[in-house]
Amino acid sequence: MEVIYLKELERNLNYLKGIIHPSTEVQVNDLELTIKKKLPKALREFFIMSGNDYDMFLRGGGGGPQSIHSLDEIKKVSEKLLLECNVKLKDDYFSFLEYGDQFLFFYFKDGDNPPVYRFELELFHCGEEYMPGSDQWGYPKGVSKVANRFSEMIDGIVEAEVKQTKQ
Repeated sequence: MEVIYLKELERNLNYLKGIIHPSTEVQVNDLELTIKKKLPKALREFFIMSGNDYDMFLRGGGGGPQSIHSLDEIKKVSEKLLLECNVKLKDDYFSFLEYGDQFLFFYFKDGDNPPVYRFELELFHCGEEYMPGSDQWGYPKGVSKVANRFSEMIDGIVEAEVKQTKQ
């Protein structure tokens, strides 16, 4: 697989060996068959390089495992949170990480290196008190943007992990 978007992750895989575990292209293809959609290329790269366990990488540990094998559970958590808050995301979305009271997701319509969003209960329930200016964002209540591009988010995490590993 030629890496286009996550070159920083690819360059630093040796520093991240203990906290990520690659998937195979077959596993990622099976995921696409299951969800009946093509993943954005940046997400395919991410899952192939770290899809069998990215919990420690993205979350810093704790909670349940986060991997391509737990995406059904992650989807259930995201659907439960949205239902609990009576929020409907207007576009087809894909949640790939959950923290119990929040989840990260992207919209399929946003291309091969999509922006990343978070839905969180605290922002939904407290809004302006929790995050001033959130009424002006134009997102559904409880949603904030984490990164303008998936690769931007991953690059920041890689940089922090590599820095910590080198210390």
